[in-house]
Amino acid sequence: MPPVLCVVGRPGSGSQAVVEGLVRELTAKGVRVATAVEATEPLTPPSQAAADYATAGSEMTIIRAPGSVASIRRVDDEPSLDELVWEMRDDYDLVLADGFHRSSYLKLEVHRAGDGDEMLCHKNELLAIAGDKPANVDVPAFAADDFAHMADLVRRRFLTQEPGEDATLFIDGVRLPLALFVRKIVASTVLGMVRPLKGVDDPKSVVVAVRRRG
Repeated sequence: MPPVLCVVGRPGSGSQAVVEGLVRELTAKGVRVATAVEATEPLTPPSQAAADYATAGSEMTIIRAPGSVASIRRVDDEPSLDELVWEMRDDYDLVLADGFHRSSYLKLEVHRAGDGDEMLCHKNELLAIAGDKPANVDVPAFAADDFAHMADLVRRRFLTQEPGEDATLFIDGVRLPLALFVRKIVASTVLGMVRPLKGVDDPKSVVVAVRRRG
């Protein structure tokens, strides 16, 4: 699964502008970026057809339009960020999430002087701060519009990896933390099973889904 960085901040802090700036900087350097947004208002289906199908009872509608594809899925409970990342698989190099400050992922917090010294996140959760750095937090800090240096830090932290095999385990949509040696064992075992299969050459990623019925 792609690495995830959450960009968080209080209402009006400018977290969306930071995400947009990072997306521009990273994609200009060839990084494939996906974004996730923690919206506060219900989504409106982007077409009347999607709305009609949802009213009729469709659980999910995928819309193909010139230049884009969108999907609308009905849910009983709001999915976690883990579940959203799981759906993205390995199609992207990095996920930038706007919001989700209660998730377990590393965070970049947008902080303003008017917010005082109180942070949304514990210092152990923080990669960096964009904006005004409180005196009691010892993490890198950048001007709120210094997207170039923020992007350099993100690339060093998430996108510079030694060659090798790795694995991520999701159970019922929740990411289960694994020790490095366990991830290596799982990855090498699965790759060892699929490489001999006919038509498999040199897979870059393998997704195994196990569903329990009944």
